[in-house]
Amino acid sequence: MVLIAKHIATHGMLATLLVAVSACRSSSSLHYTIRYSGSDNPCVWEVSLVANGLDSSNPVCMTLPDWGEWTEVGEEHLRVVHSSPALLQGEESNEWTVEAPENWDGRLEVRYLIGARRVGTEAQRRRRTLPWCAPDYTFGFEANTLMCLDLEVSERTLHVDAPEGWSLYTAWGGMQDPAEGILLADEPGNMMIAIGTPQGAVARSKAGLIETAQFGRGPNIAPEIHRYMVDLVRAYGITTGEVITSPIRVFVLDGMSGGTKSSYGLRIGFRPELGEDQAKSESLRHLVAHELFHFWLGGKIDGGVSTIWFTEGFTDYLSLWHVTALNIVSREYFVEQILDYQARIADSSIGSVAFADESIVWRDGNGPNERMAYAGGAMLAFAIDAALFETGRGRLVDLIDQLLDKSDREFIVRDLWSFMVERGIGKMYEDLVAVPSPLPDSVGLLERVGFRRTDTPTQLAYLGLRAEDQDVPRDAPLAERLPRITMVDPSGPAAQAGMEIGDRILGYFPRRSGAVHVRPGIGPYLYGLDRLDPAAKQAFLDIIRGDTEIRVPIKVRPIDGGTIRGASPVESDELDAFFSVIRPSPQQAARTDRVVVRRHRAG
Repeated sequence: MVLIAKHIATHGMLATLLVAVSACRSSSSLHYTIRYSGSDNPCVWEVSLVANGLDSSNPVCMTLPDWGEWTEVGEEHLRVVHSSPALLQGEESNEWTVEAPENWDGRLEVRYLIGARRVGTEAQRRRRTLPWCAPDYTFGFEANTLMCLDLEVSERTLHVDAPEGWSLYTAWGGMQDPAEGILLADEPGNMMIAIGTPQGAVARSKAGLIETAQFGRGPNIAPEIHRYMVDLVRAYGITTGEVITSPIRVFVLDGMSGGTKSSYGLRIGFRPELGEDQAKSESLRHLVAHELFHFWLGGKIDGGVSTIWFTEGFTDYLSLWHVTALNIVSREYFVEQILDYQARIADSSIGSVAFADESIVWRDGNGPNERMAYAGGAMLAFAIDAALFETGRGRLVDLIDQLLDKSDREFIVRDLWSFMVERGIGKMYEDLVAVPSPLPDSVGLLERVGFRRTDTPTQLAYLGLRAEDQDVPRDAPLAERLPRITMVDPSGPAAQAGMEIGDRILGYFPRRSGAVHVRPGIGPYLYGLDRLDPAAKQAFLDIIRGDTEIRVPIKVRPIDGGTIRGASPVESDELDAFFSVIRPSPQQAARTDRVVVRRHRAG
C-alpha cells in the first residue's frame, strides 16, 4: 500500500527549525518515500530522497535537523546507505555537501535508514522525540527524519509505503484514506507522523478543527480527551482573543507519559496499565491543557531559551487556571498543584537567581534552574494573578492578550515589566522578578483569592542528615553545586544505609505532596524531613561520591513534628469570581467549534 502526500513548500516557519534557505525560489522538486515494514525487528524507517532540477553551478548542502539531539545517538539513528552523486560529510555530523560531478544533470538520489526504538524501552523513554515503533504502529517527527536542502523548492512530495491495512495520520492532514492522498499545508513545520492501525474511530469536532486519534495498547481514551480539548480551545480563544484557525491534531500514544507540542499537533502519552480511569485523571487533563496552551504561549508567543520560565511556568499555571474554571478539574486539584509548585522549588534556584536575568541557563537537566523555571515560573504567575485579582486590575491572561496583539509576538522580560507597571503592581516586579527573591507563600496566596487555610498535623521523614547548599559560581560543575552532607546521625537511617559526610545529594524519591512546616527544635538533622514521604516503605537518595553516582535505598523513620499547611475551597462569591471565565453563548457554541470569537478590544 502506498500513501501519497503532496507538499507545495516554501520552508517558511520550518526554516527556523530545519535549515536556512535561499531568498529566491527555484524550479527544483524534492520527493521523499518512507518505507516501514510493520516489523519491530528491526525497527527501521527506510527513507529515499530524490531531487530534480538542482543548480549544478552552486554547492548543494543538506542537513538532517538535530531536534532532540539525535547526533548523540549516531548511526543507531541515521545510516546513509546510498547517494548519487556522493555526499561529503560537513563539519557538523548532520550536514552534508553534494559532490556534484562535471556536467551534473541536477538529479540527486539518497537512501538512508532511520532507527526507531521499541516502545516502552529505556532508549525510547530517553529519546522521546526520535521515532519509535510498536507491534501495530510507528511514530516520529518530520525533524530528525527528512533530510532538507539549503534552497527552496517549488514542490515537495512524500510517499509512505506501509503494511496492508495500516493508515497514515499526520499533523497536517489528519487521518486519511490511503487511496485519496494528502495535500499538505502551505506552512510546514515539525510535523508528527503516525503509521499504523488506530483504536476505534477518529474523534472529530464539528468543523473538523480538532481531531484526536489513539494508537497502541490499552482502552481507547481518545474520545474523552477530545471532549475537553474542544472546550479548552473555545475557552483559550475567548480569554486570549486569539483565534486558532489551523487544525489541531492530537496523537494519543502508549509507551511514555508526558506530552509534546509540535506544528499543528499534540502528542499525549498514556499508561495502558492504568485502564479507563486514566482518561478521568485530573493530572492527565492538566497535561493536555498545558500542551494545548502552547499553541498560544510558546507557539505564537515565544522568547527563546532565556525565558523558559515564562513559556513553561506561565503556561502551566494558566492552563491549570483554565481547566479549573471550566470544571475539567476540581478546585481541590488546583490547591494540590499550587502546593506542589512550592514543594518543587525547595530544591531550585529560587532566591539565588533572578527571573529577569537573561544569562541564566534554564535547561540544566532538571537541575535547580529548570525546576525554578517550571515550578517557580508557575508560582510567579499565580502570585501576579492573585495580586491583579485582589486589586481589581484585570487578570494575568490579559498579558497574553496584549502580547498576541504585538506584531512580532516575541516576549521579552520588559513586556512583563510594562504590564505590571501599567496594572499598578510594578513594585512586585522589582521584588520578585528583577532580583533573586523567595516567592510568596502558596497557602497565603490561596487565602487571598478565596480559599480557606487548613493546618493538619503530620509525620516527618527522618533520615538523620544535615546538608548545606554550596556557595559556588553558577557555572561551576553540577556536582559542586549540589547540597553537601555535613552531618550524619550515627544511629539514623542514612548512616545505616551507608551515607557519608561529603556525599552530594543529586535527588530523592518518593517526594511527598504538599507544603510541610517543620516544628522548631526538631534537631540538627533536618534534611529530608519535609521532602520525602514518611509512609513510603522504601525511599531512595541519588548521590555523587567522588566521581561516581550512587542510588542509595533508605528506610525512613517516621517522626512527629510536622504540619501540612494547606487550603480548601469554600462556597463563596470571591472564589467563584477568581475562576470566572468568559463563556460563549449557546448560539455561538452550536454554530461552530471555532467559538474562539475575538473579543472587542478597548480602542
